[in-house]
Amino acid sequence: MSHTVRLRDSLLQWENKTYLYDVNKGVDISYKDLSLRTEACAKKLNSVVHPGDIVGVVFNDPGWSISSILACWRLGVIPAVFDPHVSFNRLQVMSSCVKPSLYLSDKPFLKEFSVGPQIDVTTLRLPDTHPSELVSFEIDPDKSPCILLFTSGTTGVPRCVPLSLSNIYHNVDAFSDALNLTEEDVLLCTSPIWYAHGLYNSLLTGLLKGFKVVYGGVLNITNAKKILESAIDHNVSVYHVSPSMLAILSLMGERLDYLPTIKWTVVGTSKVLNHDKKRFESIFSATVTQQYGMVEALLIAVNFDKQVERPQSVGRALGCVIKICGYKGEELQSGEEGLVYVLSDSLFGSYYGESNDNDNPYKGGWFETGDLGVLDEKGYLTITGRQKEIIKKGGISINPHEIDDILILHEDVSESVTIGMPDEYYGE
Repeated sequence: MSHTVRLRDSLLQWENKTYLYDVNKGVDISYKDLSLRTEACAKKLNSVVHPGDIVGVVFNDPGWSISSILACWRLGVIPAVFDPHVSFNRLQVMSSCVKPSLYLSDKPFLKEFSVGPQIDVTTLRLPDTHPSELVSFEIDPDKSPCILLFTSGTTGVPRCVPLSLSNIYHNVDAFSDALNLTEEDVLLCTSPIWYAHGLYNSLLTGLLKGFKVVYGGVLNITNAKKILESAIDHNVSVYHVSPSMLAILSLMGERLDYLPTIKWTVVGTSKVLNHDKKRFESIFSATVTQQYGMVEALLIAVNFDKQVERPQSVGRALGCVIKICGYKGEELQSGEEGLVYVLSDSLFGSYYGESNDNDNPYKGGWFETGDLGVLDEKGYLTITGRQKEIIKKGGISINPHEIDDILILHEDVSESVTIGMPDEYYGE
């Protein structure tokens, strides 16, 4: 069955089910609501875009973000997801990479940047038509990019990663099967929806598999209590977190009389501090499950069955093949440290607008992650280091070079270098 047909049939099947609960607004959004919003966006876009065009999607609101993405799919145009809090200089760089014909947003905050035509989708009038008449998708699920997402810019400049609908379906199916998830499961999302963690692991996983998503906004100390209370109210069973979130959740968890019972707390990282992990597990009476992934390949490995036996491992390959190579490209034996490569149906095979030259990490179908790791004899991967300089603060990726570029503008600064410092609650 085509993935576009599968998506259409699923949306019709679930139309009366709640897709998303917005903790901050206190509102439910059903799959039917999603379809009506999609129709409103598609109707507005239809006269101003053509198949193959790129449309910028810039949202804080998760419901409108997904509706806008679906509207793009319906018309055969490609949504490029932008950070709504991005700096002007960074926005210019990202926009020049994909050249959107226009931007969809949930408020006119982009107008000050004057980057192109913009549509505030929250002003659109929703149709009265029954959703069963609205569901149609004009994208090639295997060959055409269905979405563009930017990396955090670990090499100094953000790169644009295309994924097809088949790439995404392959990954969410593999993850759901590995954890034995069903349509009764509820996902909690407290990551930015313009990052892979929030968009792919939560919002799109929920959409494509029929899971309800509880969205709390980006987790911080001020909203942690409300988010945990909502997790109890909605029987959350799966929660993707970053390492720094464990400390914030533990701090709040110590102050509450009742805590949610979460079946899978999945930490997306190469390494979790043992202190943070043990503290969280003690307070929440739950095992932290490590996973490893990135924008280009989505989820690569999950340690869903041997976390206690192999506490430092990110697990085994998830719907893909992993190998460890030396710096000359030679494949290493189990137990030897080297560069981590992945071969997966979740890989599109190239960055958008870039050629696969010698410096490109896409090599003959494989992707060089840039991380160092070891595979044991059972296929469990342990990440031992990274070549990247990115700073992780509260689950947000910060490129130190961007800060250096600002500091160097000061007349009294001749040189600058930015590094991450350990922080109890925000990681760095």
